Amino acid sequence: MNLKSSEPLFCFEKAILGYESQVIVSEFDLQINQGDFTAVFGPNGGGKSTFIKAIVGELEPFQGKIRRNFRLKKQTAYLPQKSSVDRKFPITVRNLVTTALWHETGLFRGMTCCHRDQVDEALCDVGMAKHAERTLCSLSGGEFQRALFARMLVQKAPLMLLDEPFIGVDETTVEDLTILLKECHRQGRTIVIVLHDLDFVKAHVPRAIYIENQMVLCGDTQTLLREKPQQQGLNDNV
Repeated sequence: MNLKSSEPLFCFEKAILGYESQVIVSEFDLQINQGDFTAVFGPNGGGKSTFIKAIVGELEPFQGKIRRNFRLKKQTAYLPQKSSVDRKFPITVRNLVTTALWHETGLFRGMTCCHRDQVDEALCDVGMAKHAERTLCSLSGGEFQRALFARMLVQKAPLMLLDEPFIGVDETTVEDLTILLKECHRQGRTIVIVLHDLDFVKAHVPRAIYIENQMVLCGDTQTLLREKPQQQGLNDNV
């Protein structure tokens, strides 16, 4: 992907999102540019996860369009709110991280030295190098989330999507993974992260999207929170 910073990565054009006959997010226009670091927040059930699913192609709009200037599978790293990984399945942390490279290696071609180095680097970045051979069922919640982050990092995707990545995770893990996300942003990656912690959004994320009652607001985080605090229902309990 050779997009320059500030060029549109994807655009929602008069999009309406929902499931079956239920509208979750009413008609809206929105653009996220290459290199943006954007938080998506709002009350539970407001449409945050629906928005992310639309970006990754799991949900198509009822009406309107989503214009994507990237290839979904090869250029997107997605960490869903509820991992589909069965922690009882007898695989190691290293095996889990390696699955992110299947689109390059296939099931039977095997790992190259370059691939193994990528996995080792990702495990080191998240502080799991010493735990690489542990099985998933032996991990704490924070360790498991670190492993999932490593699987996301090893893809080196220019677009990173995270849906509530810090729920049920210890404070040290949150701090360490936040540093990683900021480094990814510094490297030019585009990050869209769904969060419920408004203090975190204020402290760390420069752009924000607020979704509630089918309404979408977007802009600079501090400006959005300052100009729309009361009438749009923004508060510290979001």
